[in-house]
This record gives sequence, C-alpha cells and structure tokens, in this order.
Amino acid sequence: MKNFYMGVAALTATLVAAPALTTSAEAYHYGGGYRQELVCLVTFFKRSQVSGGADVNVQRAQILPRRVARWRDGPHDRMRIFDYGSNRQTRETCRYLNRINN
Repeated sequence: MKNFYMGVAALTATLVAAPALTTSAEAYHYGGGYRQELVCLVTFFKRSQVSGGADVNVQRAQILPRRVARWRDGPHDRMRIFDYGSNRQTRETCRYLNRINN
C-alpha cells in the first residue's frame, strides 16, 4: 500500500511539474538558458504584395521573437511573418531581406 501512495505522489508531482516545463512552445533549451524562437517580420511596400512575398517588394525586415512578431502583425496590414528554420538561418535571411531596398 505504501508503494501505491508513493507511486501516486510521484505521478502527481510529474503531472504538476510537466506543464511548467513546457508552458511556451516558442522557448527551447540552449546553453543552460531559454531562448525564444526567432522569426522575420517582413513589411512590404503595399498590402497587395504580402500574399506574393517577393524579395524585391520588401520595405523592411525585422528579426523578432515569434510572440512579439505575432503581436505586431495585424490581419490587414503590410506585414507577414516568415520562419526560415533555425534562428541562425532566420537572422541571416532577414538581414539579407532588410538590405535589398535599404
């Protein structure tokens, strides 16, 4: 009976702690700390260019955490969020896009 209660206590502790460890799908463990997944928030010259997503139509590109980019991206504006895989690839591609017309 004692083993049963210890098992229930261990399971309860696991279930209580698990959500705290995975509360943000955007965060991942890296080098002893947590970092957010980066995305590229791209602003186009015209609203009609957003769906095409062509590089030449980029007015500005910003490297942001996904949560911040989602907050800034409105439903009917000139912005769109792009994810290029790893944070390194996202940084490099976003910097390239920002230099095209600037």
